[in-house]
Amino acid sequence: MAPGACAWCWPTRSRWGWRTAAAVPFHRHAGARRRRHRQPFAFFASLRAAGIHPIEHPFPDHHDFVAADLAFTPPAPLLLTGKDAVKCAEFALPQAYAVQVRPELPDGFSPPCPNALPTGAAPVPHTDFIVAIPARHGASRLPGKPLRLIAGTPMVVHVARRALAAGASQVVVATDDPRIADALSGEALTVCMTRPEHASGTDRLAECADQLGWDDQQIVVNLQGDEPFAPPEGIHAVATVLAAGQAQMATLATTVEDTDTLFDPNVVKLVRDVHGLALYFSRAPIPWQRDRFARDRLGPVGEGVLRHIGIYAYRAGFLRRFAAMPPGRLEQLEALEQLRVLEAGYRIAVGLSPVPFPPGVDTEEDLARAEARLLGFK
Repeated sequence: MAPGACAWCWPTRSRWGWRTAAAVPFHRHAGARRRRHRQPFAFFASLRAAGIHPIEHPFPDHHDFVAADLAFTPPAPLLLTGKDAVKCAEFALPQAYAVQVRPELPDGFSPPCPNALPTGAAPVPHTDFIVAIPARHGASRLPGKPLRLIAGTPMVVHVARRALAAGASQVVVATDDPRIADALSGEALTVCMTRPEHASGTDRLAECADQLGWDDQQIVVNLQGDEPFAPPEGIHAVATVLAAGQAQMATLATTVEDTDTLFDPNVVKLVRDVHGLALYFSRAPIPWQRDRFARDRLGPVGEGVLRHIGIYAYRAGFLRRFAAMPPGRLEQLEALEQLRVLEAGYRIAVGLSPVPFPPGVDTEEDLARAEARLLGFK
């Protein structure tokens, strides 16, 4: 995959100065020499090493761009590199910057540079976070799930690459199987070997926090190992939600669009208060629309009905505390681990996902759909 548009990032200076995409001589970019990086993640790592903190939004190679692909929320400076800048020249986006792939930064460069930002754009604070991926080999519904191939690549590698694209300071895969560690040997991440008896991914990550000596204040994003299409923007967003408030934990949600989803017990619904804090999670339809459902359960879903997205952020200290707490009664009734937190009196901040979260992979049918989806991108 080639580096595409980068939302929420500092523009990088090329030898032609700070220029918008409409003004850059694109034929000169097309001939620019590539920096000798084996993969785009290394290119972005070099930016972070220089003090620039982009949020990467990778597109498939040879992507046929349309203007809507570059409409990000909230608006922010947009960086385009190489041939992607050439392809998007016709859109003439005022917030877009075209750069050569090999940036050359002067000594002492310190972003942001005020005259680099479009009028009215505000710097976006950088959130330092770790992405931790629990990956257990012994899944009951899909045995060997982390190593199952999608388009020739193990699922856990797809998930790890999504995490690497999210701008995390470290990506860690916590596993109990050396075969998973071997599959990740060529990736720019840390593998943490954990005990096999853990009952949940949370318990596995708590052991990982102790092994790696994470500071209690370190933000950790728990990304499930069966999410090969988790969007980097969403991974970054849940860390930002936690950092912006006082809740002990954060997660994401999106709107429910149809009654089939609302009444599906495999889809977790939630309600939150006016401050964005979770009130309850349930497999049942909540809130129960008494009058409407008395008349019709097949019509459009009302506004404000939310579906939970199973990604979490917490500080390492609370991760350790969470794993040490006994299961709660509500957790056991609903089979939802996050209810342990609410029942114990802690707060969970719920943000709305800035982008769609495609479904994860739990069954052979899900795996076939994931294969078709990925091959369709090529």
